Amino acid sequence: MFQVRQTQQFQDWLDALKDLRAQVRIVARLRLVEAGSLGDWKALGGEVSEMRVDVGPGP
Repeated sequence: MFQVRQTQQFQDWLDALKDLRAQVRIVARLRLVEAGSLGDWKALGGEVSEMRVDVGPGP
């Protein structure tokens, strides 16, 4: 199990997303992380990591 900490800045960004489907996928991904499934991620240093959530048309 992992603890997901969300900053106010992150919550503001998530709330401002115009793509509702992307919002739902991101929240679902965070729930999977809390359950222990990290999926596609990369350590950035210290306690900071990034995850990819594939949603939308892409480049």
